[in-house]
Amino acid sequence: MKDLITIRVVSTAEELEQAQEIRVTVFEEEQGFPHEVNIDGADQAASHVLILEGKVPVATARLELDDWTGYRFTDLFTLLKIDGQWKIMSKVFHLHS
Repeated sequence: MKDLITIRVVSTAEELEQAQEIRVTVFEEEQGFPHEVNIDGADQAASHVLILEGKVPVATARLELDDWTGYRFTDLFTLLKIDGQWKIMSKVFHLHS
């Protein structure tokens, strides 16, 4: 039987730390983003979700509710689990009109 996938709204400092650890792995270690771009001042004001496989955090999303640029984007990721680790296979974005 496969582990249950759960989506949880981040509500504790520990959950936020778990979400940030995933972002560091994906954006900094795998894609080369600078830390100050990835973990910035918007984290505290944003809403976060944590996706768990069983009890293990495997993915996260940061939701920014303030439209400061005048544009609205949606990022979409396709994930694939390889050798027990989730990997981003593709990323696309949509600019809403």
